[in-house]
Amino acid sequence: MKLFFSCLLFLCLVPLTEGQRTFTAQELQEDFDYLLQAFRDQHQGLYQYVSRNEVDQAMAQIRNSIDGPMTQAAFYERVLRVVELTNEGHTGANLPKVTMARIGLQKSFLPITLKSCDRQLIITQYFGRSSSELRKGDRLVSVNGEPIEDLVGQLLPLIVTDGFNETSRWEWLGSATFSQLYRLTHGPFKSFSLGVQRFGERNIRTIEVPAIRFTRFKKRHAQFAAKVFDYKQFTFQVIDDSIAYLSVPGFGNDNLDYEAFYRSSFQRIKNLNLQHLVIDIQANGGGTEGNENLLFSYLSPETVQKYKRVTMLAKPYEKNREDSDFILDQWQMQRGYAERGKYTLYSDYYSILGYQKPPEDLI
Repeated sequence: MKLFFSCLLFLCLVPLTEGQRTFTAQELQEDFDYLLQAFRDQHQGLYQYVSRNEVDQAMAQIRNSIDGPMTQAAFYERVLRVVELTNEGHTGANLPKVTMARIGLQKSFLPITLKSCDRQLIITQYFGRSSSELRKGDRLVSVNGEPIEDLVGQLLPLIVTDGFNETSRWEWLGSATFSQLYRLTHGPFKSFSLGVQRFGERNIRTIEVPAIRFTRFKKRHAQFAAKVFDYKQFTFQVIDDSIAYLSVPGFGNDNLDYEAFYRSSFQRIKNLNLQHLVIDIQANGGGTEGNENLLFSYLSPETVQKYKRVTMLAKPYEKNREDSDFILDQWQMQRGYAERGKYTLYSDYYSILGYQKPPEDLI
C-alpha cells in the first residue's frame, strides 16, 4: 500500500504502427470517452477538489478540441490535461514505449535539465555534445524568444499534483521534464536559442545550443561536474554537544534496514544526551506507508490519527478485495464506498512491514 492511498493509472493509448501516424477524430473521441468513464468508475479524486459541474465542463472543452485528425502526441497532450483534473499526484499517463523510443531517437530535445528556485528555473546540467557558453547556475530567461513565464504557464497544467500543490508542480518541472514537455507542446527543433542570465549579472546572454536525442539524458553524457549532497542519503551526524542531524531522503524500501538505522541513531542521541534533532526531509518524495510511522514513533509516544477516513470506489475494490494486503487492511464496503479498517488510520500502524515499536527509553 503506497503512502497517500492513491489510484495509479497508466494509459496505453492507441497502438502506433508507424511514425507519427494520424488518427481520426472519431477514433480519438472513442478513446477519450473510455478514459473518462474509467476515471469516473475508478478514481475517487476526480470530483474531490473541484465540483462535478466544473470538472465535467473542463472535460467537455478538452473533448471538443478533438475536432479533426490528430497525431498520437497531440492527443497525449489532451490526455495529460484530463489527468491533471484528478488533482492527484500518483495518477499519470505515459505514451507507449515504442512511441517514446521513436520520438526519443530524434534529435529534437532541449539539452538541459533545470531546478526551480523561488519560481525561477536554474540550469543544472548540459547534455550537448559540443562545448557551450552555458554554465551551471545560469537562470533560464527564454527559449526561442518565448519568455520563460509564458512557457511555464503552458507547461505547469500538464503536470498533475495533489490538490492545488503548486510547489510539487515546480519541482517536477525540473530534471528533464521541461525538455519533454517543451518537445510535446512545441514540436521538434534542430537547435534552440536560450536567453540566460548569469548569477550576479544584469544582462541577458543569448546562447545557441543544438538539439539532442532524449536517450542522451544520461549521467555519462553530463557536461557539468556533479555534486552529491548529504541530504540525499540516509545520514546521521552529531553536529556538536547538543545537536544531531538526521537526513531521511525517502520512505521507500531503499534497501535500508529502517529499524536498525533509527534504533542506532536514537541510541546515540540518548547516549550523548543530545537535546536537539534536525530532521532533513527536503529530498523526501514519499514512499511505502509504515516507514514514516516508524520514524514518528521515535519522536512521540502518542498515537496520532493520520487520516480521518480512507476510502475507494466500489469497482477497484471489487477487483482487489481478495488481495492479501486488502484483507490485512480490513477493507469493507460501507455506504457505497470501500473503507479501510479504522486501526490502520493511526500512526502506530506499520502495514505489512512487520515493524516493532521502538524501545520506550529511546522515545
